[in-house]
Amino acid sequence: MTIKEISKLAGASVSTVSRVLNDSGYVSASKRQAIEKVIRETNYRPSMIARSLQSQQTKTLAVILPDVSNPYFISLIEEIGRVSEAQGYAMILINTMSTGITQASNHLEHELRALQTIQTKQVDGAIIIGGEIDHTEVNPDYLARLNQLNETLPIIIIGQKIDQCHCTFIERHIQSGMRLIVQHMFALGHRHLGFLGGKPGVKVTEQRLAEFQRLTNLYATYDPKAVLLNDYYIQDGYNGIEPLLQQAKPDAVLAINDQVARGAIRRLHELGVQVPTELAIGSADRFPGSEYDLPSITTVDQHNNSLGKLAVEQLIRHFNGQPTLETRSQLPDLIIRESCGEPTNTFS
Repeated sequence: MTIKEISKLAGASVSTVSRVLNDSGYVSASKRQAIEKVIRETNYRPSMIARSLQSQQTKTLAVILPDVSNPYFISLIEEIGRVSEAQGYAMILINTMSTGITQASNHLEHELRALQTIQTKQVDGAIIIGGEIDHTEVNPDYLARLNQLNETLPIIIIGQKIDQCHCTFIERHIQSGMRLIVQHMFALGHRHLGFLGGKPGVKVTEQRLAEFQRLTNLYATYDPKAVLLNDYYIQDGYNGIEPLLQQAKPDAVLAINDQVARGAIRRLHELGVQVPTELAIGSADRFPGSEYDLPSITTVDQHNNSLGKLAVEQLIRHFNGQPTLETRSQLPDLIIRESCGEPTNTFS
């Protein structure tokens, strides 16, 4: 069934049928009813290939991320998918497996292949979350390929901006989020703070650690032995908290995110260390579900969901011929729960 056959059966011109299908332009009520009746009876479905050839759009967005199992990425995917669907776009998800337990040994090759994939799939735009672009030293081949692709395809990156990349960035307020949780710990009377989780050479870790060091020196004395960087996952908190306590004597530990905090609290329970009475635990990045932990985790809400909405909105601006804008997510909020010693408003 083609649009020409629909026009014959409905007794209307092809252009009139097209206006009904695209819901654009004036069509009399009688003609619209006749055309819609034929469409229902024939179960007609417009050809998306034909539409894309005509409009030069496939109505498809690509999302590239390094670990589909990470709660941070999951929250972003959900929001990107929701907003994309509301705007009439489908989403292609590409998991490069460049971080986490399933990290591929040739992860850079996977990321370069992902850039090639979104070009061959002829998507309208792409959103990149994490991976190689989050490193403090981005591979030059990857950066060159990314910049080249951005010349023909709008690319939005959710991450901290680097000057050598020409894509549009949506940044988080990393330093201000750290200030909220560190100042809260000092306000509770803690003076020997530890830092657990994250990876060296990754921008979000380096920026958080630099702010942690600055504030610790401001309110007390920074101890490099009170820092243990391993990774961002629950097992890293579990495996890292005991060595951290052995090499330093913190009275409070700041985890890079809720997953690391959750793992640390579990291991402390096994060691017989009570949280928060013997050791306070806080987190610099809220993930869904930490309000149900025992104790519930005091954390910083970076409003990660809003990042996905902003990314899709930036792509839509580009499709509509509007300039994309460098932007940031909304300011973070401190959520005070039980793990630092002040159980208030647990289910925030």
